[in-house]
Amino acid sequence: MTYYDNPILIKEILSFWTDFILKILEEVLAEVSPDYAVIWEDMAYKNGSLISPKIFKEFMAPCYQRVTSFLKERGIDIIFVDSDGDVRQLIPLLLEGGVTGLFPFEVNAGMDIRQMRKEYPALQIIGGLDKMPLIKGDRNLIKEEIFGKVPPLLCSEAIFQALTTVSRPMPLWRLIVITLTFLKKSLELKAEKAR
Repeated sequence: MTYYDNPILIKEILSFWTDFILKILEEVLAEVSPDYAVIWEDMAYKNGSLISPKIFKEFMAPCYQRVTSFLKERGIDIIFVDSDGDVRQLIPLLLEGGVTGLFPFEVNAGMDIRQMRKEYPALQIIGGLDKMPLIKGDRNLIKEEIFGKVPPLLCSEAIFQALTTVSRPMPLWRLIVITLTFLKKSLELKAEKAR
């Protein structure tokens, strides 16, 4: 409600927080040269965004633009946002704010990486593989999940494949190896087609 009742206060808080982040980044980047940056920003749940696009655009987008511009001026061109849930409404605004990629593309929230690739060809994607086949331990389901999603996206350089957030105890190592084997095979098939 404070966004509506006292928008000036919210903008002051966000401005202060952005200044604080930029000061820390300035000190960190004086010592290291990271390849990419990640903003942890859980802004959605299974059924959609926790913040309206209108509120995001007015209050948060200017802060994102300041931070991403700062990073890009220092050679950090890959900037991801981590947000669980269905963040589809916010993707255009995140891109306008200078973000280049998202993760984990939570399958159970309707985040289909094939559809996201069609809508946002330049969006960098991490995740989007359903963890349930792995948890169930079913080799056929794992193969179906990987070969159903990964090959169509391999024509793009903007994909880094991973499972969605694993909130249950991790499955057996053997199943992880099976998953990685299928991922490797899908990459080998792409290489063969390219020849």
